[in-house]
Amino acid sequence: MDLKGLRYFVHVAGGGSVSAAARDLGIVQPALSRHIQRIEDEAGVQLFSRLPRGMELTAAGREFVEHCRQICQHVALAKTALGTKGSLSGGHLALGIPSSLAAILVPNLVEKVRDRFPKITVTVIEGTNQQLYGDLLAGRLDIAILNSPPASSSVKVVFSTDEKIVLLSSTQRFGAMRFCTLEELVKTPLIATREIRTIVNEQISVRGKVLDVQWEISSIEGIRRLLLAGTGCALAPASTFRDDIAAGQISACPFVDIDLRQTYSLAQLADGVSPSTQAVVGVIESEMKELTTRGTCISIPDSHRVRLRGRQTRSQVRLRREA
Repeated sequence: MDLKGLRYFVHVAGGGSVSAAARDLGIVQPALSRHIQRIEDEAGVQLFSRLPRGMELTAAGREFVEHCRQICQHVALAKTALGTKGSLSGGHLALGIPSSLAAILVPNLVEKVRDRFPKITVTVIEGTNQQLYGDLLAGRLDIAILNSPPASSSVKVVFSTDEKIVLLSSTQRFGAMRFCTLEELVKTPLIATREIRTIVNEQISVRGKVLDVQWEISSIEGIRRLLLAGTGCALAPASTFRDDIAAGQISACPFVDIDLRQTYSLAQLADGVSPSTQAVVGVIESEMKELTTRGTCISIPDSHRVRLRGRQTRSQVRLRREA
């Protein structure tokens, strides 16, 4: 048995589903099933009862999973103990971050970590929420910033904040839209990432609404180029394109009758972290709190904030005609 296999076993035991665990961990289901079968073979007992829907720990499995959790915790403590033998300013870690937050967070983060802990090296990995969550659970990441991660005994959420989602468009083509309603939003053909599409659809489903997403694009830079070219409208937190908004090239339009938000959570494995990782976690938490204090992640310019007056702006009428 190896540590990775034991971590996989603990995760499956926590959720009772191989398919769900495979999605979380970012591996294919047959590979995860082989890990579980190998552990059962080596243990010499059946650890799970296979049910029509999911899996349930046997009596032996319930006893074994507690030992596995302790093993994972002891390994983490051993790593921490070894880390304290040297300088807290040294070490290497991997940080996972969503593309929508990278531009606003990474530059200041790199500068502050370099100044405070010059011997710590950091690998920054951008990815989708599912990829980052799976990599964190599998130990390929030490820290990850996630969008509303599911509750798990394997993951500890250190800090959470949220940011308003706005409607974005090319200022040159559509002008500066001053406001938007939910009804207008669902009638507008959109560009969005899968995460934003899922988050917003969940929030507007209580009103019986669904987005008209015609282009689902994972690349933030790809969406940016489409916006600058005037190719439709997009949904995203305003901070994702804050430089273009400040330059007047992209318009950020708030909603007046619904509060759409995306939640960011700073997460790490619950079974302990190295001193260098903990040091960087502190810097990231401080940066995220500072962004929150400044108006979550970005404040929408005053020129875009007006009260709904029961009529549409010319830019909104043109938006729907040209979209």
